[in-house]
Amino acid sequence: MTENAEGRRRRASWVAAEFERVMVGSRSRGHGIQVPQRTKAEIEAVAAHFRKHLGFTPLEPIQGLRLFEQLNEVTIEVSGSVCGIQSGVIETTNNAEGETYFDEESHAFVAGLSSQTYLALERGSSDRHGRHALDTLGHEVGHVALHARELVEMQRIPHLRAALARNPGRYIPARDSEAQADYFSTCLIMPQAGLALMLQAGHQARDIADHFGVDPLAVSRRLTGRRELGTDGRHRPTSEI
Repeated sequence: MTENAEGRRRRASWVAAEFERVMVGSRSRGHGIQVPQRTKAEIEAVAAHFRKHLGFTPLEPIQGLRLFEQLNEVTIEVSGSVCGIQSGVIETTNNAEGETYFDEESHAFVAGLSSQTYLALERGSSDRHGRHALDTLGHEVGHVALHARELVEMQRIPHLRAALARNPGRYIPARDSEAQADYFSTCLIMPQAGLALMLQAGHQARDIADHFGVDPLAVSRRLTGRRELGTDGRHRPTSEI
């Protein structure tokens, strides 16, 4: 192995480890499919736009049931065609907590939750299962916001490690649909603008966790990622997913 090749290998390993360190999400959903590479700053911007479109202010905590219901009022344009978004309780594949797919008949994206996940969502952020259910819903919304074109083409995005087997040994988190959707959920629930306002007001991680209805560990990881992005929102080279 040449020195340059070794350097590239170490760089790829570092990028993957760095993303795992800053990404929020109490459980890994595994690998998805390869999609166009996005930086954390780009995903942050998409999540902020989506949150604003739903009517949530930067400081406003997201209530899971409200998000679930309001998705039905949102449309998204894909290749010049306007598609709706539907939320629902569905029978998911392989007992997954949530699943997103494109329904050709209704010409809409479906962000679905299993019945168990929906029941947890009803509990709200005071319950750890409710917090995880909100993260799952945010993840499924992330697939629509980030991967609409892929969903139209494939109908569903497989949540399987085998989906990345076309390029073995070169796993790139920044091109993994599941990693991108996980980070989108983080940014949707704890927006950068809201975090900045709370930090400026002197709030600590525990205060922020209570406010946004997440676990303190999630806040710590989120703040680490935010520092790498920069408080001005500008992307730094080391903060690619």
